[in-house]
Amino acid sequence: MKTFFLLIITLCFAANSYCQASNDNYILSIKKGKEVIERGKVFWVIPVTLTNSSKDTLKYYSMSCSWQDFYDVDNLNLHVEEVPCDKNVPEILQLAPGKRKNVILRLEFTGNSSKINFRVGLNLIHYSGKWMHGWDLPHSPKNMIWSNQIRMEREKE
Repeated sequence: MKTFFLLIITLCFAANSYCQASNDNYILSIKKGKEVIERGKVFWVIPVTLTNSSKDTLKYYSMSCSWQDFYDVDNLNLHVEEVPCDKNVPEILQLAPGKRKNVILRLEFTGNSSKINFRVGLNLIHYSGKWMHGWDLPHSPKNMIWSNQIRMEREKE
């Protein structure tokens, strides 16, 4: 019976850490971008870079279109743009040791302030060899890595 409980406890810990690995070796950084006004909405186009500073290839989940499922902003006045998409599917991305992956995020500005500080977060979910559907991906603060903070200012209209 002791062996059974030991096995159950071990499985619980393993399940809790499933798809979670230390994110200390990965750096997310952002730079000031430009302001774009489309359809009466204000967007900030922000360059985002994920750097793999580990000695291993990083394999992680993403989506082909709905980046708002993986990227977040720590300011309530900004939201990752949701774009229409014909086929939004989970994908596994790879980043070799010492390499960088650059993406451009469009953040919709919904605030009244002309100046705003913010960081971008990435829900970095490591691929562990088992395929997961988009609705199964764990959204946990343990998976989140945050960028540096930047200050953006609205352009004069």
